[in-house]
Amino acid sequence: AYGEQNAAVSSAVAVIVQKMVNSQVSGVAFSAHPVSQRNDLMVVEACWGLGEALVSGEVTPDTYVVSKHGAKPTEKHISTQSKMLISKTSGGTAWKDLGPEGGIQKLSDDLLKEVVDQTKKLEAFFGYPVD
Repeated sequence: AYGEQNAAVSSAVAVIVQKMVNSQVSGVAFSAHPVSQRNDLMVVEACWGLGEALVSGEVTPDTYVVSKHGAKPTEKHISTQSKMLISKTSGGTAWKDLGPEGGIQKLSDDLLKEVVDQTKKLEAFFGYPVD
């Protein structure tokens, strides 16, 4: 009966289970500028450590604005990060203080290019902006 009543509803649900990676750098890429909504600009944000620190707003990430038609960022804002979130070997997470390395650019130019290229491929595959 449930299927008959909701036959007109067409939606898919997926559950993703993946292994937590103890990352040195985490971030998010937007294939369209999230503020200006410009489709010709992408934004990549990156922070030291686990991405939860970025998502929760605990740290200010580096921000890179990249033209989809250019090879280099049109803007780079490198933040100084005083702490990073890490995985503890016993489980859970912990904050680790950073010294001068906290002010270093989080993504090398080569890695940034790879993130941009992969994000463009995802957008082309899905047919709409992704993050």
